[in-house]
Amino acid sequence: MKTEVFTQEKEQKSNAPALFWGSQKRLLLLFALALGIFAVARLALLWRFGQNLEGYEQDVVWAFVVGARYDLLVIAYMFLPLLLSSWLYWFRGGKAEAAIRRFQRYYATFILSAAVLGLLIDQEYYTYFQSHLNVFVFAFLEDDTVNILRSVWSDHSPGLFLSLWLLITMGLAYLMRRWFARPWVVSWQMSKGATALCLLLWHGLYFVALRGSFTEFPLLIDDASISDNGFVNYLTPNGFFTFKEAFKERNDLFEPKASIWEQYGFSGREEALKVLGHEDLHKKTPVNDFLAKNPPNVVFIIMESMGTDYLRLHSETCNTLGSLAALLPEMYVFLNTTSAQNGTIPTVEELLLNTPLHPITQSRHRRTSFESSVAYPFKQKGYLTGFLTSGKLAWQNLEEFLPYQYFDFQVGRSLLRKRYPQAEENDWGVYDEFLFDYTLEKLQESPGKPKFFFLLTTTNHTPFRLPSTYEPLPVSIPDSIRRAMLTEPDMAQRSFYNYQYAAHQLGLFLKRLKESEEGKRTIVVITGDHNNLMVIPYDDSRLMAKRSVPILFYIPEAYRPKQPVDTGVPASHKDIFATIFPLALSGADYWSLGENLFDASQPGRFFALNAGTTAFDSQYGIADIRQQKTLYLHRQPTGKWQAGEPRPEHEQLRRRALAYVALWHDFFNSRF
Repeated sequence: MKTEVFTQEKEQKSNAPALFWGSQKRLLLLFALALGIFAVARLALLWRFGQNLEGYEQDVVWAFVVGARYDLLVIAYMFLPLLLSSWLYWFRGGKAEAAIRRFQRYYATFILSAAVLGLLIDQEYYTYFQSHLNVFVFAFLEDDTVNILRSVWSDHSPGLFLSLWLLITMGLAYLMRRWFARPWVVSWQMSKGATALCLLLWHGLYFVALRGSFTEFPLLIDDASISDNGFVNYLTPNGFFTFKEAFKERNDLFEPKASIWEQYGFSGREEALKVLGHEDLHKKTPVNDFLAKNPPNVVFIIMESMGTDYLRLHSETCNTLGSLAALLPEMYVFLNTTSAQNGTIPTVEELLLNTPLHPITQSRHRRTSFESSVAYPFKQKGYLTGFLTSGKLAWQNLEEFLPYQYFDFQVGRSLLRKRYPQAEENDWGVYDEFLFDYTLEKLQESPGKPKFFFLLTTTNHTPFRLPSTYEPLPVSIPDSIRRAMLTEPDMAQRSFYNYQYAAHQLGLFLKRLKESEEGKRTIVVITGDHNNLMVIPYDDSRLMAKRSVPILFYIPEAYRPKQPVDTGVPASHKDIFATIFPLALSGADYWSLGENLFDASQPGRFFALNAGTTAFDSQYGIADIRQQKTLYLHRQPTGKWQAGEPRPEHEQLRRRALAYVALWHDFFNSRF
């Protein structure tokens, strides 16, 4: 009797491979069905809301192709329990086959029905918000829910909606009953080694589906930016993916607070302004007849990962700057300077809005207009304002955010690829040279109209790839760097080459601009978004260098400051537009708490501030200013910093830094 039972169990387990692979065959069919459902939903979105798409036919087709990747990722997560439950065949064999199949049938019916419901809701959501499901859906539970439901009931056809869903669910239930009516068996005769290899390959492909990508980067929402048409970009992802993104925005920093002064150690706004040495955030540039009659173009450029150390390392043997090197003697070059933040989007937001709160572009306030936008003073003075990047405009929701910040137009990867069919690109966008080419073209349009352009480059970013047309100039990494660098030599070399490429293309842009008619009336200001920390190690003695990015001013002769300029003052991004506005605009209203770098009348007011936590003046530095364990630094004759005992000057610096952050926090708190 025991022998007979043992024989039956052995036979049941011997069926495990056939049952497992049979269930995976059925899983593939379920994938195909689900992909079809998602594609039909996308087609319905196109049919219902797609307008004025002439000339975008190829983009629409590509939206379906890229959209299938988003669908595949969501579906892979939907059906993950089916994959995992199929593994029970390897342990239980045919003994549990009926129970496993029953679970999979009901689960597949449920999850497909839920997916259809979600897609139908997403369709109707689009009619309200012109967007897939996003963070605003949470307002449904926080607002007057009853009245919202009444509005939905009156504005839509809930009976038709529910009937359609129930009809589709009934069809799915019938189909699942047919598909799961009997075991599916795939009788492959394979060795254990071949079986293991097939299992590894199958699960590897499933893992790729969960990531949505074969590359080192998983599928992200910014990958949906495939066109310069906003609707096509909305068409690409599905509502489930965008709803997942909404959770990142849910519990953010932007909840209005009754008062923020106590947390910064101030009694109120007046005390903070007094500590910082300012009368108000709102200011006005002096009236200047020359500027009023001859308003200059202004091009502001944020260079990806343009740290100061690589610039300082430039030499004949370590050429980090290319064509930019020859132009630096004609420019105002500030190197004792730090970035506002240590990531791209926080830095962009801080330079654009002066906000210490991040990320606004991913919060529900991304559709709020702020008068602190640096485009606002230019817009008020009749300028054409534009945001141009070589990257994807969907990245960090920029294409939703920027129109509310007083920009007349925005340019990204998709438009540049259409304008320059020969343009090569990397993981982050087209190469910088094409962004600069387009900027020159835009500057030459409508010569009588002054222009303000805000540029963001992307090339100098991991994995550090360059266009095939670029031949790098010699870069021999100094031994002092090579001995201590934090990454592999090949990665470090590519990092230097990418920095060189970006600087070289910037130099070529400035050279061409200088030789053009527009060069006589165009101010160009350049800085980095943050330093590259992958190669050069930093300790506390080089803490400022760790956060340092250059600030460069190219100013035509007619607009140059008349007084001497001290380019050695400590400064940071907060001071850039406080310098640009008086330099370019006459009698313009603007919001700033920075210092004019060309005004040397009060040198003691200059200080650098990074991430709201680290500050430096000419002699003292302080890090982690809001922590119990604060680091107090003293500048040495060598230029390096040394930790030491706190002095009254440290406390004064700390208070000024806190006042700066508190005042802006209060400004935005009052507008949330």
